[in-house]
Amino acid sequence: MPIRLPKPLTALCLLGVGVFAQAASPSELPPGVRPLLETAQAINNGLTQTSYAYTQAPDGQPLIQQQDGGWTAYTDCSGWVSYLASKTLPSRYAAVMKFKKERFPRETKWNWPRAFVWEAWFHTLGASPAPGAPFTAVTDLRQVRPGDIIAWCLGDWCDAGRLQERKSTQGLDKDTGHILLVMGTAKQVSPASNGTPAVFAVPVLDASDLKHHAAEGASVLPLKAVRSYAGCGPGAKDYDPRTYQPGQTPTCGGVGPGAIYFQVDAQGAPVRFQFGPRDDFRPKPPEQGRISIGRPGAQAPAR
Repeated sequence: MPIRLPKPLTALCLLGVGVFAQAASPSELPPGVRPLLETAQAINNGLTQTSYAYTQAPDGQPLIQQQDGGWTAYTDCSGWVSYLASKTLPSRYAAVMKFKKERFPRETKWNWPRAFVWEAWFHTLGASPAPGAPFTAVTDLRQVRPGDIIAWCLGDWCDAGRLQERKSTQGLDKDTGHILLVMGTAKQVSPASNGTPAVFAVPVLDASDLKHHAAEGASVLPLKAVRSYAGCGPGAKDYDPRTYQPGQTPTCGGVGPGAIYFQVDAQGAPVRFQFGPRDDFRPKPPEQGRISIGRPGAQAPAR
């Protein structure tokens, strides 16, 4: 079903129960990403059901659908971001898909870039790209803004060459990484002290089965909190996103807002992440990982 872009912002921003943040005027949204942010907002605020799942639509794409009464989203983190990018940033998304095909030729089971592919793409970017470049690298997390995309990889999933040398992914950690859409600016939670890095909170809109930090008042656009964790079980260990069937209840996570905390080094580069107050900051030694940030570039002028 073709996506219908959201109505003008003034028609969408009706605050109610479960909604946080004040509406931003169009002039306050970063240039070039207004369709991305408003489409993400419209889908999230129109959700009638969502759950974290690896389900694919009949065409092999993320299972995010517009229904008569709203939206349903049964997908994972990479499906969510890839769906948004494909609908609102098609030329930029095409560049990421080209990178996926060239650098990860064995990644054929998924018809969109998974989180570690997005991270690898961002990791190759420069902070001062040529005009019309699809994405720009953001190396200082303290400077993120709405519309940026943060992705990370963990363990062997950070080594593209090693992944391609393997005959299968059996034996690798099931946690390949995560990807999210930034919905506001970073706010310092705690300063660096006694060898402990400074911590910043970033308001996000992502698909996850893990509870996040609260982010009331931090998003540039008002967002409803619809996703439920009732079906997750202790630590989400009793929930299998591979076997979830759309419409099944109770649900576990899915698309929704929150905040993720990041530890940063002296230059502001993100070094570790934390989903919620009960979680450890990761990667936790000896675990390895890498966090990269991409900012959609200005659309190249039509010829």
